[in-house]
Amino acid sequence: MDAKLLQQIPGSAELIALCGEWPSFHDCEIIDLYLSRSTPSWIRIKLVGWADAVVTFHLEEISDLHLEDFSRQNVIYSLRIEQKGEGLRLNLDPCYGIAGWIDSPAIRITFEPSTEANGAS
Repeated sequence: MDAKLLQQIPGSAELIALCGEWPSFHDCEIIDLYLSRSTPSWIRIKLVGWADAVVTFHLEEISDLHLEDFSRQNVIYSLRIEQKGEGLRLNLDPCYGIAGWIDSPAIRITFEPSTEANGAS
């Protein structure tokens, strides 16, 4: 991940501090995906190998997306964020299940401990 780009994303510094580096999200599982045309959307991912946490990417005003192969279990090979015009593109590289990309003018990151209560397994 581009360090300059990460500086533009609220919550990225805290995630790096938690994990010791920017995680690749290899073998991490998407546990929630919420898309809305009028409120912020989000994608929640259970981290594997870096920290016992669930990371949420909050996406403002999605402008475009391409998603395919949604499944009962959705494990990604990696997650990348890149500059896309004036906004950002969140790329989900496939391992098993969902793959694709989501374009948004702004992304914000939050995380919480992984527990059975929040639906993570």
